[in-house]
Amino acid sequence: MQRKKGNPKKEITRWFHFLLCFSMLVLGTTTTQAQTAVRSYPKKTDETAPLRVAKRWISQHQDQLVYQASSFRWQEPTTDIAGQIHLTAQQYYGEIPVFDGFVRFHFGADGNIQRVQEHLLPLTDIPTEPLLSADQLLGRALAALRECYPWLDPQKWQLRSTELVVLHPQIIRAQAARQGFLAYAQHWEHHSGSAGTLYWDSQTGKLLAYLQNHCELFRHQLYEGRSFRPIWNNSQEIPADFDQWKRWQISATQQTYNLFYSAFGRNSYDGQGASYRSRANAELSNCPNARWTGTEAQFCPGVSSDDVVAHEWGHAYTQYTSELTYAWQSGAINEAYSDIWGEVVDLLNTEGNDQGEELVRTACDDDGLRWKIAEDATVINGPIRDLWAPNCHADPASIDDPYYDCDPDESDAGGVHSNSGLVNRTFARLVDGDGSQAGLGLTKAAHLFWHAQAHYLSRTSDFRTLAAALKAAYTDLQGLDLPQLRLSDTLRQASGERLQYADSLWLAQVLLQAGLERELTHCPNYAPLLSQNAPAICLDGYAEHIIFSEDFEQGWPGWQATAEARFPAQWQTRHWMLADFLPAGKSGQALFAPVPNNGPRDPNQCGLLRIESPTIYLPPGLASPFQLRFRHYIALEPGDGGRLSYRR
Repeated sequence: MQRKKGNPKKEITRWFHFLLCFSMLVLGTTTTQAQTAVRSYPKKTDETAPLRVAKRWISQHQDQLVYQASSFRWQEPTTDIAGQIHLTAQQYYGEIPVFDGFVRFHFGADGNIQRVQEHLLPLTDIPTEPLLSADQLLGRALAALRECYPWLDPQKWQLRSTELVVLHPQIIRAQAARQGFLAYAQHWEHHSGSAGTLYWDSQTGKLLAYLQNHCELFRHQLYEGRSFRPIWNNSQEIPADFDQWKRWQISATQQTYNLFYSAFGRNSYDGQGASYRSRANAELSNCPNARWTGTEAQFCPGVSSDDVVAHEWGHAYTQYTSELTYAWQSGAINEAYSDIWGEVVDLLNTEGNDQGEELVRTACDDDGLRWKIAEDATVINGPIRDLWAPNCHADPASIDDPYYDCDPDESDAGGVHSNSGLVNRTFARLVDGDGSQAGLGLTKAAHLFWHAQAHYLSRTSDFRTLAAALKAAYTDLQGLDLPQLRLSDTLRQASGERLQYADSLWLAQVLLQAGLERELTHCPNYAPLLSQNAPAICLDGYAEHIIFSEDFEQGWPGWQATAEARFPAQWQTRHWMLADFLPAGKSGQALFAPVPNNGPRDPNQCGLLRIESPTIYLPPGLASPFQLRFRHYIALEPGDGGRLSYRR
């Protein structure tokens, strides 16, 4: 959950190796967006055991699969409400899993293959063994975490696990897979609840990607503040002194569980009856806010309205189904799913301010609260998003919308909170229609979205894949008497609602309106600005004579660091410093100047960090020209810059 979107200034780090600049901003190039291939296979087979059928299919189509060097490991099959089985073969490179590489089989109720999804990734030119050990990367990891979370105590990070994976960083940005890396995946957790995974090139030590694991049964335990002892569990009566926010946490959590169990047959977010653990009056660094940490839902004071609570639990269900990566298009889908489930709970219950929730929306200021998120969370001046009309909050309603957030400084993980508007609008219009066309209603739309989430989406699914998944969900569920959406209990009852042909036409129409199947064309390519190879040294016929050289291996005596602030009273003191964690696995030392990450662009932190060398004495009578050479790595965002100057 994010209180509001913004463009916080990305933390830019500058390195100096004889006036050397560097920024830990991972750049890539934009190519065709990734799309999961979906094939239809209506032919029947005599075999009925799904695993045997799937193995035979892979054997028969081995020469047609994109990457024949793959091996596969089979996950446990799942069964949907129509009795159809879904079986996934995880792609492996020898004994190493490939990040989001898979072949997924969708069987009809009769046990025959209906559809196959292929999302296999290239395995060419990938090393088989790491050059660096995982322990060698610990110092760099802690430095990277300090940059990402400068407000957290760096001593309280814990490395939970490390594994080798094959990672194609481009697919996280919904781009075509190009180069793959043998990468270490380090899973870190902080005492405060923040968590994330760092992916490192095992050959060079370059940071390839950072993915946060938090989003900024029935058994339910409620904690408060920083306490590790629960103040309530669902075997107890609710204490009379509990305020409305705690009561909403309790009731909305129960309602979320009931919804997913009664409608979709899902026993808790992990499907195995996991206990719900939530925290009231959480002392987060960015209060007022709320988040799912991967193990616990946390709510600042005055935030835990019914839709916000269900929103955070929505992240838990996503984590244990599609595992949508919280970045770029997959992150926008992730955030939208939480908005959707939060609003479904809000529309079905009678808690909080439900003014006009039974009325179809017509405009931003129509006084109706239907499709508005966090309207009861008064401490954050909700509502903060509008599913029916995203433009009302400067969020995009389609892929071509001027409000689409390209997020060039990656301040919102690729625009996940704003660009969720495309998916939010798709759901709201699918339910209500658009005035000229009747919608499907809440039951049908919810079943379509859940079926896509649970059985078709994966870690790096983009908007196109979501559109294909919703169409596949319609095919799977058409004609089935869909279970009711119930909050009061877990009893499964038929709704009498069935997906019909006309529903598929309206689904196609809303997908077209949102542009989920169209190419994103108006965002810039995230490509290196400068040549990646140093130019040849040009002596122009002169002999080379080195007058001065500095590599900072013995410190930096004689160098002077100064800072100039536009607003000295608000300036966070910082200077150039000596550091030994260099980019791309380089060894040695360099000069480094940190810049704080203060959220939305903070004019109070505008200023200049300067580093000046000691006097360099030139030989008398020097007739030939002199050259100044330095190694650097630089990445800029609008408003940033640097200058190299000298005087004689």
